[in-house]
Amino acid sequence: PDHPSVVAVVNNPKFETAYSPVIATILHTITKQMSVRNRLSSFFLAEEAATFRLLNMQRIPATLRSYDILTVYVLQDKIQNDLMYGDKASKAILSNLSYQFFGKANDPDTAQYYERFFEIVKRPTKSVSQSSNWNFDSRITKGEREVSKRRSDAFFRLKRGEFISFSDGKDKRVRFKRPDIQRDLPEPKYVYGHAEITANFQRIHLEVRAMMNASSK
Repeated sequence: PDHPSVVAVVNNPKFETAYSPVIATILHTITKQMSVRNRLSSFFLAEEAATFRLLNMQRIPATLRSYDILTVYVLQDKIQNDLMYGDKASKAILSNLSYQFFGKANDPDTAQYYERFFEIVKRPTKSVSQSSNWNFDSRITKGEREVSKRRSDAFFRLKRGEFISFSDGKDKRVRFKRPDIQRDLPEPKYVYGHAEITANFQRIHLEVRAMMNASSK
């Protein structure tokens, strides 16, 4: 494109139920228009992704990846995604994401789901048994037990900004520092006059009326 830019579509918690279908339609249209070969690398960021439902969301990450488009799918908890898409569709969506960052879990089922991603390793075990007679004999038995490399309880102890990343069978504990962002309104890049804005509004209004009239016939 001549002017690369970011399109931000924001929901309103007060009208979340009413706006979600409209936002889903807009995002679905945007992803279709972005799917063009030989374009600049771009990204599709879905923050609070479980608050709106996209058609065939399980296919979108793989499809956009083929067009050199990164998909960032952010959830507060896996349970939210299960409620929105169902258990099977939710697993299909998350399995299509190449890099996964697991943050602090508050739900035991979510922590168990995280644990299953990581490789099985052998951990040494030791048990001590004592005889029941008065000679106080004891026996120490050593062995090995196969357990997940990252146990589910580890996800309950993660702090703010801490994640356990997983990709290509490898995992790493990472911590993102909070950036010092200076909040301010951006300088306008393109300045339009009142006449141009009015003309654009009238053009859009006429196009919508034409579409409505055509659909009613």
